Amino acid sequence: MPFTPYHFGAGALAKSIAPRHFSFTAFAVSNVLIDVEPLVRMLGVLDDTILHGPTHTFPGAVLIAAMTLPAVRMWDRSAAALRLNSLRPPAVPTWMVLTSALVGTVSHVILDSWMHADMAEHVARYPGLTKADIPPHQVELFCVELAQYALLIYLARSLWRGVCLIAAAIRKRGSAAQEEI
Repeated sequence: MPFTPYHFGAGALAKSIAPRHFSFTAFAVSNVLIDVEPLVRMLGVLDDTILHGPTHTFPGAVLIAAMTLPAVRMWDRSAAALRLNSLRPPAVPTWMVLTSALVGTVSHVILDSWMHADMAEHVARYPGLTKADIPPHQVELFCVELAQYALLIYLARSLWRGVCLIAAAIRKRGSAAQEEI
């Protein structure tokens, strides 16, 4: 089924590891864009003998990642025009949108190659990416685990940030007391 949120676990993990260098918005948009083709095939607009076609190859993933940049920029402009500041992410450099989108589309192809038999021919030349008899629910659990690791990293970062703020406040108080003496 297209547009499943399971793929977002990998993006959440990447965002938690490198929060200033990764755009989760670009990652999510690229994952939605790459699944437009399977949706169109499910609706019968394109040949539906296969579900995952050219967009679910590595060259297709690169093309979809490149298409993500104008989509993200359009989202930014629309949110700004409608004054939806809570839906408008901070300005993100082009390199970050493109690399985050590429991580999104490539990870999508890899995860889908583990899950869907019709992708075997797309990834056959890349050892280790074939289905390898992984049940679909195991791939979904793996993605949920990635999201859980992301949450743990986020909580650890937040806790560390809080400890640093408390330590800075204590140091500031201590230096103020020294100046009084």
